[in-house]
Amino acid sequence: MITVTATRTHRRANRNFERGVPVTIDPDKLSEAESEALLSDPELSIREASQTAKEPDEPALSAEERAAWITAVIPTLGDDDKTRDGAPKVKAVSAAVGFDVSKAEIEAATAALSQSGDGNTGQGEGGSEPPSQ
Repeated sequence: MITVTATRTHRRANRNFERGVPVTIDPDKLSEAESEALLSDPELSIREASQTAKEPDEPALSAEERAAWITAVIPTLGDDDKTRDGAPKVKAVSAAVGFDVSKAEIEAATAALSQSGDGNTGQGEGGSEPPSQ
C-alpha cells in the first residue's frame, strides 16, 4: 500500500486528491499509466503506507527526524495552508508529514529555513522531498 498526499486539490490517475489529505492506494490496482501519472506529478508526495503509519512496536521518530520532515514539507505548502501572517498551519503540516506536529516545531523549522540562507521559509512553491526513513 502507498499513501499519496497532494500539495493542492486536483485530479490525477482517475482519483481526486484534496490538498493535505493522505489517500491510501493499493499499487497493484493501478494501471501502468496511472502509476506513471502519480509518480511524475510534482504536487504529490508518495510514500509506502508503512512510512506514514508506525506500528506500535516501531520506535517513534527522533526530534531530529521530526524536524527534518517538517522542514522539508513547509516549502511545499500552498497559500491556503498558511495563516494570514504567512505562517504554516499546524493542521496542514501535520497532514503533509503524516504525524501530529506542534506550533513550536513549525516555528523552529521555519526559523531553520530562514537561517539556511536559501530564503525559502514556506512562502511560495518549491522545496525538497521529505527525508527517507
